[in-house]
Amino acid sequence: MTNTIPITNSIQPINGLDVVEQVDKFYSTAFDHLLWTLGTLILLLGVVVPLAFYFFQKRQLTLKEKALAEELKSQFANSEAALRKENADFLAQEKIVLKQAIDNLQNELNSKINDTCGVIFAMQGNIFLEKGMQQAAFDFFSKTLRYAVDTQNPVSVQGTLRFLTIQALPKMAKNHFADEAAVIRFKNAIEDASKMKSNGLLNADIQEIRKAFAEAQKR
Repeated sequence: MTNTIPITNSIQPINGLDVVEQVDKFYSTAFDHLLWTLGTLILLLGVVVPLAFYFFQKRQLTLKEKALAEELKSQFANSEAALRKENADFLAQEKIVLKQAIDNLQNELNSKINDTCGVIFAMQGNIFLEKGMQQAAFDFFSKTLRYAVDTQNPVSVQGTLRFLTIQALPKMAKNHFADEAAVIRFKNAIEDASKMKSNGLLNADIQEIRKAFAEAQKR
């Protein structure tokens, strides 16, 4: 007995319409996908990218504005500080100049007052000298020399030294120097006169008055 296997033809006949439909469906799907992709790209390039660029530019502009504001603020602060310092330096310099001017005026005024007082005491000393009151005259003459030296005017001091050397001391003797305070004042004034800056103007006159005073104390 022979077994026979029935052979069945598994290849089905291909329908041409099905193939066309499948191809059409493939291309339609691909075309739709292409359109969707192109649409997406257009959306990205036309809307999303410009928006992103706009926000990026806006952020950059905000950062630049902030940086510029900070720079302007810093420059303003530096300018204000520099201006304050300049004003402070100017006021300090003006204060120094003003103080110097006031000091000069004060010194000039003091010099004139001392000079005036010296003249008055010299006149009073002459009056006592003419009346034979040499001790009282010497007291006034010691004050005359003291005021003259305090003027810090070498010319004024020189005139006073010569007046006392030539006209006053030759008329006095040792008994006219009993007032110790007047003697000390007279000697200190001569010593201070010797220390004045006079470019040697007073050197000879100081030597002469010391000599005249020493001779008067021996008479």
